Amino acid sequence: MITSILYSSAIKLHLRRKVLQTYYWVYFKNIKVSKENLPDFVLASLYPNSLVIIGGEMPNLAKSGDKGSDLPIPNKENVGIDTSFLDKKFWLGDNTRNILLLVNDSSNVYTSDINLGFLGKILAACQFNLSDVAVVNLAKTPIKIEQLQEKLSPKYVIFFNCKQSQIGLKDDLKPYQPDRKNGCTYLLASSLTKMNDGSDEAKQEKQRFWISLKQVFGIV
Repeated sequence: MITSILYSSAIKLHLRRKVLQTYYWVYFKNIKVSKENLPDFVLASLYPNSLVIIGGEMPNLAKSGDKGSDLPIPNKENVGIDTSFLDKKFWLGDNTRNILLLVNDSSNVYTSDINLGFLGKILAACQFNLSDVAVVNLAKTPIKIEQLQEKLSPKYVIFFNCKQSQIGLKDDLKPYQPDRKNGCTYLLASSLTKMNDGSDEAKQEKQRFWISLKQVFGIV
């Protein structure tokens, strides 16, 4: 009885191997794999629990029992993100007052000379200058709030045409309405370019911005 079962199993295994040999001959014919002798690693991958390779070292594919658990799993959040900028100064200014200004300028390292001059006038009106702030261009520096807090310890964060989500925060601010959270004041504003184009709309934007700045910094 046992002999009959073993013989039947052997016949089935032989027929199955012949079918697979013919299939793999068609599949691998362009790379010269003989239909009479499939590679052991191919058979081992097809029959991991049925075949035993006698003699020589068992290929890794056949002897691996953890199904790839030894392979490193990449961190999805860090794939493709270059954080080498954190090792050097990535902001403009000296940040002496811990005032963080975030811009979104894909054409310049920080911002244009025109916008920088306009920003200088805004700061002067608040009794500040560029040495008091840190200007970070999010278009060039993909950074999160935790990294900004570690490097710059901001007490004030002003977004110029930037979204809060760009630094990992929830987009819940309304334009020109300061909001204080966890010891830091956040303010959402239009771009420096939009506020400095000389149009009537720009004048209105500057007026709204100035009112909010007085509220943030206690200017009378």
